[in-house]
Amino acid sequence: MEYLDSTVRLNSNALAYWLNLETPNEQAHLRIKSGYFTLNGLGGLKASIDHLVQNDLPITIALGANEKATIQSDVDAL
Repeated sequence: MEYLDSTVRLNSNALAYWLNLETPNEQAHLRIKSGYFTLNGLGGLKASIDHLVQNDLPITIALGANEKATIQSDVDAL
């Protein structure tokens, strides 16, 4: 497990950057906790998410945001 703090706005601290350093078949579970969420933000995680879904492995996502930052259609699509 590794904690990445993206508040410093460095690409090297972004989840997608870190996951792309690993091969998807090494991943057994994806846990995301986010204060803000848009569906287009998952693009960098596509390979990891696809691997987990295809292998029936768990994905856990906890979202916490105000109504202006996260729209219902993005949450529904997730």
